[in-house]
Amino acid sequence: GDTNPSLYGTYVYGDYVTRRIWGLVPDGMGGYINKYLAQAPGGMSAFAEDRDLNLYLLDYENGHVYRIDAQTPEESAEGEGWPTRLSETGCFEDLESREFIADLTPYEVNVPLWSDGSTKERAFLLPEGTKLGYKPTGVWDLPTGAVAVKTFVLDGKPVETRLLVKKDQGISGTSYRWNDQGTEALLAYNGGEVDVDGQSWIIPGAGDCVECHNDADDGFLGFHASQLHVPDSEGQSQIERWVAAELFHNAEAIDLEAVHRFSLSAGSLSERARTYLAVNCASCHRPGGTDLAWFDLRFERTFAEMGICNATPDQGDMGLPDARIVAPGEPGRSVLYERMRVNDLPRRMPRIGRNVPD
Repeated sequence: GDTNPSLYGTYVYGDYVTRRIWGLVPDGMGGYINKYLAQAPGGMSAFAEDRDLNLYLLDYENGHVYRIDAQTPEESAEGEGWPTRLSETGCFEDLESREFIADLTPYEVNVPLWSDGSTKERAFLLPEGTKLGYKPTGVWDLPTGAVAVKTFVLDGKPVETRLLVKKDQGISGTSYRWNDQGTEALLAYNGGEVDVDGQSWIIPGAGDCVECHNDADDGFLGFHASQLHVPDSEGQSQIERWVAAELFHNAEAIDLEAVHRFSLSAGSLSERARTYLAVNCASCHRPGGTDLAWFDLRFERTFAEMGICNATPDQGDMGLPDARIVAPGEPGRSVLYERMRVNDLPRRMPRIGRNVPD
């Protein structure tokens, strides 16, 4: 219809689990280009048109009907309030040194998510008058309006900075691409690809954020005690510093002696393997996650409870003989290992966030 002239000739489709909507557009050479269009507010069940050919989305989860109006990427980014330059976000006191403003709280995690060998500089911001809600297990309670900032540094150079904002429902996120001089980063709302000294670095688009930052983990990955109980050189945990700074509304609930700190160097082989899977895979592979392979890779589960040992894969066998999700002692039959080893889409895991196998 008249509200969507840019969608003429586009085959529009969506995914119920991730809630993402895409469009297939002819490329003029007999093939198609797949474009991300929007994030649905709920689980979509169908698309429909009215007599004026306006496009609608039917939401199975809440029974609502939404009209889809096309916007340019620039309009979408402006509508979500993202500045075009990282320097305009107000997150940095000095952009070239990447010094955060005083209101942002820098933090570390015990076991970083694998991101193509990069290091990361992290911080979070709580809206004025709000506090964190501590939980001994699972993701902490963060207030609406909380912001997380993460800069990826590869070979000493800043490549990308991601911003994530907690909304009343879900999250909103985007990325900024740094220039070669490391002096400024520009909004990369639709993502992109960067060559860093011969290494291809993939910047996810804004619509990709929710694949990992989904409702199952309340959108903010790593905000739980096992990751954030990080002692400094004097043995004081950063959580203890945050208690002293009065960042929690329930500090009396904190018992750090009862916290299992994530580690890939300490603990039993089982604990280290479960830690790796929890950090790199469990945001999707868990109840309420966004992946179609239904097993549970959270650390709290034993291997038997995860549902992967000697389990038959239901999303393809990767061409492996007598394949299992995990065949104990036989990586050549283990789909989970093979998906982490390969690098081609759509077979690799995770699909987003890495372009080099760990």
